[in-house]
Amino acid sequence: MVTIDLLLGGIPGRTDEGYLGQSSVALLDGETIVDTGSLARRPMLVDALETAGVDPADVSDVLLTHLHFDHVDNVDLFSNATVHVYDPELERAENGGFDWATPRSVAGLLDGRDVVRFTEGEVLDGIEAVHTPGHVEHHVSFIVEDGMTYGLTGDAVKNVREFETRNPFTIYDDEIGRETLDALAERLDFVVPGHDVPFYVTESGGAAPCGDVDLTVRLQLGADSETHVGIRSDRSDVRALPDGVREVGSKQSFE
Repeated sequence: MVTIDLLLGGIPGRTDEGYLGQSSVALLDGETIVDTGSLARRPMLVDALETAGVDPADVSDVLLTHLHFDHVDNVDLFSNATVHVYDPELERAENGGFDWATPRSVAGLLDGRDVVRFTEGEVLDGIEAVHTPGHVEHHVSFIVEDGMTYGLTGDAVKNVREFETRNPFTIYDDEIGRETLDALAERLDFVVPGHDVPFYVTESGGAAPCGDVDLTVRLQLGADSETHVGIRSDRSDVRALPDGVREVGSKQSFE
Protein backbone atom coordinates (compact mmCIF):
# COMPACT_ATOMS: atom_id res chain seq x y z
CA MET A 1 0.00 0.00 0.00
CA VAL A 2 1.23 3.47 -0.87
CA THR A 3 1.84 5.75 2.12
CA ILE A 4 1.55 9.52 1.91
CA ASP A 5 2.62 11.64 4.86
CA LEU A 6 1.27 15.18 4.61
CA LEU A 7 4.21 17.10 6.03
CA LEU A 8 2.91 20.60 5.31
CA GLY A 9 -0.57 21.57 4.26
CA GLY A 10 -1.04 24.20 1.57
CA ILE A 11 -2.85 27.44 2.38
CA PRO A 12 -5.56 28.62 -0.07
CA GLY A 13 -5.15 32.31 0.65
CA ARG A 14 -3.83 35.64 -0.43
CA THR A 15 -3.72 39.01 1.28
CA ASP A 16 -3.84 42.63 0.12
CA GLU A 17 -0.13 42.68 0.97
CA GLY A 18 0.75 39.80 -1.33
CA TYR A 19 0.29 36.07 -1.80
CA LEU A 20 0.78 33.78 1.18
CA GLY A 21 2.80 31.41 -0.99
CA GLN A 22 2.67 28.39 1.35
CA SER A 23 2.50 25.15 -0.58
CA SER A 24 1.93 21.58 0.50
CA VAL A 25 4.82 19.15 1.01
CA ALA A 26 4.24 15.38 0.94
CA LEU A 27 6.37 12.33 1.68
CA LEU A 28 5.75 9.21 -0.41
CA ASP A 29 6.60 5.81 1.06
CA GLY A 30 8.95 7.31 3.61
CA GLU A 31 11.67 8.30 1.17
CA THR A 32 10.40 10.54 -1.65
CA ILE A 33 9.50 14.21 -1.18
CA VAL A 34 7.07 15.95 -3.51
CA ASP A 35 7.83 19.70 -3.48
CA THR A 36 9.76 21.26 -0.61
CA GLY A 37 7.89 24.36 0.56
CA SER A 38 9.11 27.88 1.22
CA LEU A 39 11.93 28.93 3.55
CA ALA A 40 9.36 30.58 5.82
CA ARG A 41 8.13 27.09 6.76
CA ARG A 42 11.49 25.35 7.08
CA PRO A 43 11.31 24.91 10.89
CA MET A 44 7.84 23.36 10.50
CA LEU A 45 9.09 21.04 7.77
CA VAL A 46 11.98 19.87 9.94
CA ASP A 47 9.56 19.18 12.80
CA ALA A 48 7.17 17.31 10.51
CA LEU A 49 9.96 15.10 9.19
CA GLU A 50 10.98 14.28 12.75
CA THR A 51 7.37 13.37 13.54
CA ALA A 52 7.34 11.10 10.49
CA GLY A 53 10.57 9.48 11.70
CA VAL A 54 12.58 10.59 8.68
CA ASP A 55 16.02 12.17 8.65
CA PRO A 56 16.24 14.66 5.72
CA ALA A 57 19.61 13.11 4.84
CA ASP A 58 17.88 9.76 4.27
CA VAL A 59 15.40 11.10 1.69
CA SER A 60 16.34 9.44 -1.58
CA ASP A 61 14.43 11.56 -4.10
CA VAL A 62 12.82 14.97 -4.43
CA LEU A 63 10.16 15.44 -7.12
CA LEU A 64 9.34 19.01 -8.15
CA THR A 65 6.06 19.94 -9.80
CA HIS A 66 7.53 23.28 -10.97
CA LEU A 67 10.17 25.79 -9.97
CA HIS A 68 8.21 28.44 -8.05
CA PHE A 69 9.80 29.58 -4.79
CA ASP A 70 7.21 28.04 -2.48
CA HIS A 71 7.85 24.62 -4.04
CA VAL A 72 11.66 24.63 -4.29
CA ASP A 73 13.10 26.79 -1.48
CA ASN A 74 13.96 23.88 0.83
CA VAL A 75 15.49 21.57 -1.75
CA ASP A 76 18.90 21.94 -0.08
CA LEU A 77 17.52 20.40 3.12
CA PHE A 78 17.59 17.01 1.39
CA SER A 79 21.33 16.94 0.86
CA ASN A 80 21.65 13.36 -0.39
CA ALA A 81 18.53 13.21 -2.55
CA THR A 82 18.35 13.02 -6.31
CA VAL A 83 16.32 16.01 -7.50
CA HIS A 84 13.91 15.33 -10.36
CA VAL A 85 12.90 18.32 -12.50
CA TYR A 86 10.71 18.37 -15.61
CA ASP A 87 13.12 19.01 -18.47
CA PRO A 88 11.23 21.89 -20.19
CA GLU A 89 10.70 23.63 -16.83
CA LEU A 90 14.39 23.46 -15.96
CA GLU A 91 15.30 24.61 -19.47
CA ARG A 92 13.00 27.62 -19.03
CA ALA A 93 14.83 28.71 -15.88
CA GLU A 94 18.26 28.02 -17.36
CA ASN A 95 17.41 30.23 -20.34
CA GLY A 96 16.21 33.11 -18.15
CA GLY A 97 12.50 32.60 -18.79
CA PHE A 98 11.58 33.79 -15.31
CA ASP A 99 8.11 34.67 -14.12
CA TRP A 100 7.57 36.60 -10.89
CA ALA A 101 7.38 33.46 -8.72
CA THR A 102 10.53 31.71 -9.94
CA PRO A 103 13.63 32.47 -7.83
CA ARG A 104 16.43 33.99 -9.86
CA SER A 105 18.71 31.84 -7.72
CA VAL A 106 17.06 28.55 -8.73
CA ALA A 107 20.09 27.45 -10.74
CA GLY A 108 22.20 27.94 -7.63
CA LEU A 109 19.79 25.86 -5.57
CA LEU A 110 20.37 22.95 -7.95
CA ASP A 111 24.05 23.57 -8.65
CA GLY A 112 26.20 20.62 -7.63
CA ARG A 113 23.17 18.44 -6.95
CA ASP A 114 22.34 15.11 -8.53
CA VAL A 115 19.65 16.41 -10.89
CA VAL A 116 17.63 14.15 -13.17
CA ARG A 117 15.74 15.82 -15.98
CA PHE A 118 12.60 13.87 -16.84
CA THR A 119 9.78 13.91 -19.36
CA GLU A 120 6.28 12.48 -19.03
CA GLY A 121 5.95 8.90 -17.85
CA GLU A 122 7.30 6.89 -14.93
CA VAL A 123 9.89 8.90 -13.00
CA LEU A 124 10.29 6.46 -10.12
CA ASP A 125 8.88 3.00 -9.56
CA GLY A 126 5.09 3.39 -9.44
CA ILE A 127 5.15 7.21 -9.76
CA GLU A 128 4.02 8.71 -13.06
CA ALA A 129 4.67 12.29 -14.15
CA VAL A 130 1.89 13.91 -16.19
CA HIS A 131 2.16 17.28 -17.94
CA THR A 132 -0.47 19.54 -16.33
CA PRO A 133 -0.07 23.03 -17.85
CA GLY A 134 -2.04 26.14 -16.99
CA HIS A 135 -0.65 27.59 -13.81
CA VAL A 136 2.67 27.54 -15.66
CA GLU A 137 3.42 26.13 -19.07
CA HIS A 138 5.72 23.33 -17.94
CA HIS A 139 3.98 22.14 -14.79
CA VAL A 140 3.74 18.43 -13.93
CA SER A 141 1.70 16.41 -11.46
CA PHE A 142 2.65 13.06 -9.96
CA ILE A 143 0.18 10.17 -10.03
CA VAL A 144 0.26 6.93 -8.04
CA GLU A 145 -2.09 3.99 -8.69
CA ASP A 146 -2.73 1.71 -5.72
CA GLY A 147 -6.35 0.62 -5.37
CA MET A 148 -7.31 4.22 -6.03
CA THR A 149 -5.64 6.92 -8.10
CA TYR A 150 -3.76 9.52 -6.07
CA GLY A 151 -2.62 12.82 -7.57
CA LEU A 152 -0.01 15.09 -6.04
CA THR A 153 -0.83 18.00 -8.25
CA GLY A 154 1.15 21.01 -7.09
CA ASP A 155 -0.46 24.15 -8.47
CA ALA A 156 -2.24 22.42 -11.35
CA VAL A 157 -4.91 22.02 -8.64
CA LYS A 158 -4.25 24.71 -6.08
CA ASN A 159 -7.34 24.38 -3.88
CA VAL A 160 -10.88 23.08 -3.52
CA ARG A 161 -12.50 26.26 -4.83
CA GLU A 162 -10.50 26.34 -8.05
CA PHE A 163 -11.20 22.66 -8.65
CA GLU A 164 -14.94 22.94 -8.10
CA THR A 165 -15.40 26.19 -10.05
CA ARG A 166 -12.88 25.25 -12.80
CA ASN A 167 -11.56 28.79 -12.37
CA PRO A 168 -7.83 28.36 -11.75
CA PHE A 169 -5.31 31.07 -10.93
CA THR A 170 -2.82 30.81 -13.76
CA ILE A 171 0.27 32.63 -14.95
CA TYR A 172 0.39 30.84 -18.29
CA ASP A 173 -3.13 30.26 -19.67
CA ASP A 174 -6.58 30.16 -18.03
CA GLU A 175 -8.28 27.99 -20.66
CA ILE A 176 -5.48 25.43 -20.67
CA GLY A 177 -5.64 25.44 -16.88
CA ARG A 178 -9.35 24.58 -17.03
CA GLU A 179 -8.67 21.76 -19.48
CA THR A 180 -6.05 20.40 -17.08
CA LEU A 181 -8.54 20.49 -14.20
CA ASP A 182 -11.10 18.59 -16.29
CA ALA A 183 -8.53 15.96 -17.26
CA LEU A 184 -7.42 15.46 -13.66
CA ALA A 185 -11.02 15.22 -12.46
CA GLU A 186 -11.59 12.43 -14.96
CA ARG A 187 -8.56 10.45 -13.82
CA LEU A 188 -8.04 11.02 -10.08
CA ASP A 189 -9.81 9.67 -7.03
CA PHE A 190 -7.83 11.63 -4.44
CA VAL A 191 -5.90 14.90 -4.68
CA VAL A 192 -3.12 16.44 -2.63
CA PRO A 193 -3.37 20.01 -3.98
CA GLY A 194 -0.74 22.70 -3.90
CA HIS A 195 -2.58 25.08 -1.60
CA ASP A 196 -5.31 23.38 0.41
CA VAL A 197 -6.19 20.27 2.37
CA PRO A 198 -6.41 16.99 0.41
CA PHE A 199 -9.74 15.95 -1.03
CA TYR A 200 -11.60 13.15 -2.79
CA VAL A 201 -12.86 13.69 -6.32
CA THR A 202 -16.63 13.14 -6.35
CA GLU A 203 -18.57 11.35 -9.08
CA SER A 204 -19.68 14.73 -10.44
CA GLY A 205 -16.09 15.97 -10.62
CA GLY A 206 -16.30 18.07 -7.48
CA ALA A 207 -14.25 17.96 -4.30
CA ALA A 208 -14.95 16.37 -0.90
CA PRO A 209 -12.31 17.83 1.46
CA CYS A 210 -10.58 15.90 4.21
CA GLY A 211 -10.21 18.74 6.67
CA ASP A 212 -10.47 22.41 7.44
CA VAL A 213 -7.98 25.17 6.84
CA ASP A 214 -6.89 26.37 10.28
CA LEU A 215 -4.69 29.46 10.35
CA THR A 216 -3.69 32.02 12.97
CA VAL A 217 -2.11 35.37 12.11
CA ARG A 218 -0.11 37.22 14.76
CA LEU A 219 0.44 40.95 14.46
CA GLN A 220 3.07 42.36 16.83
CA LEU A 221 2.03 45.97 17.20
CA GLY A 222 4.06 47.22 20.13
CA ALA A 223 5.91 46.32 23.32
CA ASP A 224 2.64 45.49 25.07
CA SER A 225 0.31 45.05 22.15
CA GLU A 226 -0.33 42.24 19.73
CA THR A 227 -3.32 40.81 17.92
CA HIS A 228 -4.08 37.22 17.00
CA VAL A 229 -6.54 36.58 14.19
CA GLY A 230 -7.78 33.01 13.86
CA ILE A 231 -9.21 31.72 10.58
CA ARG A 232 -10.94 28.38 10.22
CA SER A 233 -12.90 27.17 7.21
CA ASP A 234 -15.55 25.12 9.08
CA ARG A 235 -16.34 23.02 6.04
CA SER A 236 -19.33 20.71 6.17
CA ASP A 237 -19.16 16.96 5.52
CA VAL A 238 -15.41 16.64 5.99
CA ARG A 239 -14.29 13.12 5.07
CA ALA A 240 -11.67 10.91 6.67
CA LEU A 241 -8.33 10.44 4.95
CA PRO A 242 -7.85 7.17 3.06
CA ASP A 243 -5.82 4.37 4.59
CA GLY A 244 -2.15 5.06 4.11
CA VAL A 245 -2.51 8.85 4.15
CA ARG A 246 -1.79 10.71 7.37
CA GLU A 247 -1.23 14.26 8.54
CA VAL A 248 2.04 14.74 10.41
CA GLY A 249 2.53 18.49 9.96
CA SER A 250 3.17 20.86 12.83
CA LYS A 251 2.11 24.39 13.69
CA GLN A 252 4.48 27.27 14.34
CA SER A 253 4.52 28.33 17.99
CA PHE A 254 3.91 31.95 18.94
CA GLU A 255 5.66 31.57 22.30
